Amino acid sequence: MKSISKNLYDACEYYSQNQNLSLTKAAEKFSTDRHSVKKHLTDYKDYSHRYKDRCYLVTEDEMAPIKYFLANEKDTLKEVCRKFKTKPDTIKARMEILGIEYQTRRQRIFNLRKFQEIDTEEKAYWLGFILADGYLNEDRNFLRIKLGIIDEKHLEKFAIFMEEKDYQIKHDTGGAYTRNNLCCYIDYNSKELVADLKKWGIFQGKSGKEKPIDFIDDNLKKSYIRGLIDGDGHVESAVFSYVGSIESCQYIKDYFEKWIDYKENCSYIYKKGTIFSFGLKNQQVNEALKAIYLNSSIYLDRKYEVVKNFG
Repeated sequence: MKSISKNLYDACEYYSQNQNLSLTKAAEKFSTDRHSVKKHLTDYKDYSHRYKDRCYLVTEDEMAPIKYFLANEKDTLKEVCRKFKTKPDTIKARMEILGIEYQTRRQRIFNLRKFQEIDTEEKAYWLGFILADGYLNEDRNFLRIKLGIIDEKHLEKFAIFMEEKDYQIKHDTGGAYTRNNLCCYIDYNSKELVADLKKWGIFQGKSGKEKPIDFIDDNLKKSYIRGLIDGDGHVESAVFSYVGSIESCQYIKDYFEKWIDYKENCSYIYKKGTIFSFGLKNQQVNEALKAIYLNSSIYLDRKYEVVKNFG
């Protein structure tokens, strides 16, 4: 924030109202210098916020995070700082200068250690979904899941899984395929949560480098794969595809061997730019997907509905 001394502001104001005086006289009256008075005669009124012995100019960009913070009562100061790429002390200092009282907001309450152990179908599913479609920021210790607006209810399922009662799904534009997609997202800020997810192979910049976990328990493995498919897979009758790292494509291909008769001369996995794709087109796909989706307790609704309606 730009600022000038209160004396300089008063000298400019005084000279503007008494232009029969010289700049030197006006400057001397308020213990400042004539050059500063001359420099700020045209803009001193922009420095309209007085705090202690200074007058401050607050731009729209500097006001934006404060306005957002005041208008969104459920957002913590840390969340606002992430959104506007600034620091808590900066926002607090500006609020003090503007005469706005800062009040600490209740921290969101959720289960920080939900992924400490992966011992249930739900935990395995969400771990797979996050590996496929989540974003982990290790520097700022937060997890974000961002989906198309059509899947907003899926984020509500995740918030309930995280044991957060007063959750808030946020909205934005932007996505993987076009900048104008309507999206929804949820964030969780926690060193413990990030550390646990890293332990299970989720890390910042994981896209195209995912390394799935080979669960011994088949129920956990099936749920984990369903999470991967819901995140980065495509399902329809007799058609299946998945995009990700070569390891994750191979992982799903190997699991499908229970139902799919692979031809020896076909690889089924192809490179697409910096990632890989695993694809199938045959009726056996339906049996594999029904085994993975039906009779499960957690899934992406729209993909489950597709599988449920297979003949």
